[in-house]
Amino acid sequence: MTCREFDPALEKFCSDRKDFVDPKQIVQMATFFGVKGPELKKVKRMASNEETSRLENSPNQDRAITRSSAF
Repeated sequence: MTCREFDPALEKFCSDRKDFVDPKQIVQMATFFGVKGPELKKVKRMASNEETSRLENSPNQDRAITRSSAF
């Protein structure tokens, strides 16, 4: 497989998205399985994007929980 064909996704590393802890976890898994070079850069980018996405969504979830518990 060439680097162009390599398209990492979180599902390839965590069967349940809730198992994702942080980008370091995914990078460690990728290096354990022999991913390196340009492919590892793609994995790092994917993991960083996932963390950013979670951080953007988490404050909204906290507000929703606070609103529902206030009633």
